[in-house]
Amino acid sequence: QKKFELELEQIDILSNYLKNILDIGTGAGILAICTKKMWQDACVLGTDIDPIAIEVAPIVLTIL
Repeated sequence: QKKFELELEQIDILSNYLKNILDIGTGAGILAICTKKMWQDACVLGTDIDPIAIEVAPIVLTIL
C-alpha cells in the first residue's frame, strides 16, 4: 500500500514536468492513449510502422 502511494506521489511530481511524450513503436497505441488521459496537458505522440497497428489504433481509441 505504501509503495503504491509513493508511486502516485511520484506521478504527481512528474506531471509538472511532462510536456512532450514520444512513444516509438506504439503498436495499437494503448500506452500512448492512457498516458494522454493521465497527462492531459502533455503533447503525446505515438508512432509505429506496422500497418496493422496503425489500422487498429483508432479502434483502440474508441474503446479506451
